Amino acid sequence: MVNEETTKKVINLKSARRKYHFRRIFPFHKTQRLMDKIQKKLSVVVLCRIAAVLMFIAIGMMALLSAVLIVPKIFGIQVFAVATGSMEPSYHVGSLVFTKKTAPEKIKQGDCITYQWEGETITHRVIRVENAKKQFITQGDQNEFEDPAVPFTSLIGATSEFSIPVLGYFVLWVHQIQYQILILIFS
Repeated sequence: MVNEETTKKVINLKSARRKYHFRRIFPFHKTQRLMDKIQKKLSVVVLCRIAAVLMFIAIGMMALLSAVLIVPKIFGIQVFAVATGSMEPSYHVGSLVFTKKTAPEKIKQGDCITYQWEGETITHRVIRVENAKKQFITQGDQNEFEDPAVPFTSLIGATSEFSIPVLGYFVLWVHQIQYQILILIFS
């Protein structure tokens, strides 16, 4: 009588012989090693191509940002990043706005202007021009109350209705890093 263990050993032996015979006829294990080598080389090539594409995109973004920030200066236009939502929906947070130096006499009610106020650069809409007092009364589109009077001497210029969304975030980030570096240097 044949017991179960002997039967299992015979079946396992037959199975091992079949596997060996199959491998001899179809040497997939060699093909698998070759495929592994090819896959490793391809993964390096693919990673290099992905890195090249990412570098190309980064260089393109830097060129675009440089063009947006530098070219307007040639024409006497200053570029500012919108940091708050006081002028929504005209200018969204993170947008770049363009300001051209303008004589205060040319500014009229409804124009957007950029001016200096207590060390801050502000872009708001003119709601009233007081020529006799040589000052503007401004207000952010989202603000409930008007701003304190802005003297003509604080005017940087008239701000265009055109803005470029999102690119201002990068400018704000760069300014934040510059301040952090200055704090580290002088502390």
